[in-house]
Amino acid sequence: RRVLFRSFYYEEDGKKFRSDLKWLESVYMVKRNDQWKIKFLQSDDVSRETTEVTVSAETEIKDKSN
Repeated sequence: RRVLFRSFYYEEDGKKFRSDLKWLESVYMVKRNDQWKIKFLQSDDVSRETTEVTVSAETEIKDKSN
């Protein structure tokens, strides 16, 4: 099992948004002939928070990426 975090940016109705996602992935793997094969993968949302991105927040994000 592992918990993953990711932020996604998107535009809707002329506004920009950021969604912060946290999800849990579980996988069942089987080893055959020295190779691992995925038999089952499950992904569940743990949390999701969406906020509108303001001009100042967008500028701050661009500044941090430089």
